[in-house]
Amino acid sequence: MTLFMDFKKNICPMTIMALLTILLLYAPCYCQEDEETYDISLVKTADPDNAGKIHEVDGRKVLTESYTVKDGEHLWQILREKKLLEKKNLVELLSVLKKLNGSLDNLDMIHPGESIVIPIAISPAAGGSKSSKTATVETIPLEAVNNIDLEEYVVKQGDSVIKVVEDLYDVPEKQLYNEYLSTLKRMNPDLKDLNSVYPGQKIRLPIYSPKVVRLPIKKTQPVSEPMTEVQKELAKTVAGQIGEVFTLMGEQWLQTGEHFFPLKTGGQLKLNAESYPIVDLRSGKKIIVDVYNDLPARMGSLITSNWGDYDIIHLGGNDDLKTAFDKIINVCGYKKIYGPGEPFVSGGEIPLKITADRIIELDRETSSNNRQILAINFCDEDNPRIPDVIRNYLESSGIRVVDYPLLKVVTDITPNEPDVVEAKVDRHSFVETLLNITGQNYSTNVELPVYQNGKGDVDLVVKADYSININDKVYIIDTSGLGKDIVSLLKDHQHNVYSISDKASPSDIATGILDFLDIKQRFDLHRFLATNGPETKNIILDIQGISFQDKELNKIFATTLKMPRELSLFLNMKGYRVLQLPAGKSLPREESK
Repeated sequence: MTLFMDFKKNICPMTIMALLTILLLYAPCYCQEDEETYDISLVKTADPDNAGKIHEVDGRKVLTESYTVKDGEHLWQILREKKLLEKKNLVELLSVLKKLNGSLDNLDMIHPGESIVIPIAISPAAGGSKSSKTATVETIPLEAVNNIDLEEYVVKQGDSVIKVVEDLYDVPEKQLYNEYLSTLKRMNPDLKDLNSVYPGQKIRLPIYSPKVVRLPIKKTQPVSEPMTEVQKELAKTVAGQIGEVFTLMGEQWLQTGEHFFPLKTGGQLKLNAESYPIVDLRSGKKIIVDVYNDLPARMGSLITSNWGDYDIIHLGGNDDLKTAFDKIINVCGYKKIYGPGEPFVSGGEIPLKITADRIIELDRETSSNNRQILAINFCDEDNPRIPDVIRNYLESSGIRVVDYPLLKVVTDITPNEPDVVEAKVDRHSFVETLLNITGQNYSTNVELPVYQNGKGDVDLVVKADYSININDKVYIIDTSGLGKDIVSLLKDHQHNVYSISDKASPSDIATGILDFLDIKQRFDLHRFLATNGPETKNIILDIQGISFQDKELNKIFATTLKMPRELSLFLNMKGYRVLQLPAGKSLPREESK
């Protein structure tokens, strides 16, 4: 290719027009009416850098313009906007365009920021030989266009060939039936009847015009300076860590072998899985991780434009595990991501507050085993780990805790069975359970003399359900209902009496007896932390119950909530013996013994 003339920026458009006029006057008049060529007409531009340049291509003078591709543009759109597709002889236009842009291997693959030389007008060169006219000249040579690009279309339910073509292309009716469908038949020899297609069938559609439905080219992160060997080692280590974290999360990490991407227009793209691993998400979305940040932008655009469920993340030379992990999860399409210290709170009888380095909330449709919450912690050797009993409890609630890296030595030792005392439903058994667990010495059905007249002819003896002697004082617990008069007489004789009301709940009875026996207790919402670490990376449980101590100062936690085995073991680990109180608004009264 020889440069015919290079106009400087400061040459005015009138000078350019004068020179071109002289050029055309002395050039042989080969542009006859029946010859399909372009007439050179000067195109004024606001940008002097894009002022017209003339090149010689295959004996023809070509007026060109430099164009910088914008985000989302494709070549057909650019040619259409410059009204070049409205002219004839599209074959020649595309042929010249490829020769002017030697690095443009695929006309359908241009990228934001790329500079393209566009032929604005074409004219025969002075002294050039007249090209012979072919016997048949198509208005728009479809087969030539097909050699450059084909659209492969998969037939959907209710489609017909005519409907598909009309939806994708702006083909005039005359050309549609005369030329386009003939070309389409030649491109699809197996398609015997254009009126008979079925869902799933693939049809090769020759491109007619730029009005093809295409996905805009997505911006990809520009490749920065090549990584140093030290940075490559860091990136390789980080990629391995990311793979382990996603595997623990239940996602697939594909980093062995090769990835193959079949292209719509034929052929395939192959990527080395070690350098370009893929996170295969349960949702169906796939993330390609460019470990060394060296995936060419064209290749990335080729993948994302052909496969809508793929995205690409480029690691940086200084990315650590947390930075790289955030880059990936932010494009995974998860329902919600909680940052460091941002709590996830669940309701229910036993509310949970979860904090972690990252918490991911999944969609119910894409979660497995009813798991909807992932709590991820990046730990070092000094970080306390969540006990296994809490992990198991959370798993049953659809919550999974992922600590990375995993502990190599098991340090969480718990008993096989929890230490739980079950209080029975009837009043007598309930009171005895409470007295036993507090370590009280008591007697049942004790006859207490209440009144004697001194002559021996009037004696009043009351049978007490439970009698406890504390510091030489008698404490009576009445479960059967002695009546106000008898209770008053007992108090007159320096006996302490606690009568259980018929309407009292198990919690009220327990707190009432503890108060009666002067045992300190707390009836409230109790907060328990899964670890001794800070609340910014922890599991917090709020459990309603009564806490107190027995005579040996052993801690007791009583609750009417039905405690799962894992939580009972957890409370045992916290130093509590669990007293499981019966649920219900009141306890039934047993017949007097």
